[in-house]
Amino acid sequence: MTQYNEDVNPHRRKWRKKFEQFHADNPDIYDMLVEMARKVKARGFKCSIYFLIERVRWFLMIETTGEQARDFKINNNFSPFYSRKIMAENPDLDGMFDLRDHAPHMA
Repeated sequence: MTQYNEDVNPHRRKWRKKFEQFHADNPDIYDMLVEMARKVKARGFKCSIYFLIERVRWFLMIETTGEQARDFKINNNFSPFYSRKIMAENPDLDGMFDLRDHAPHMA
């Protein structure tokens, strides 16, 4: 797996901190992304983390009711952090997402 070092860039460090706070406040989002990634892989496909995040948005805004329903807001800048975290922590999903060395706006 490609190693990623965001520590060399202050912009990336800022977004990493924001991501870590979002993840701490919303751990269920990570669980949903992992579950969806496994479903996609079980069907023999790969997909982008953006695809899965949009599916989570749809699910939480449209398909759920009651207390679980919410207006899900997630910054797209969290996507690279989610994809790397998912693959690092779930060996069965290693290689699920294509990675760039870094996002252009975070160079």
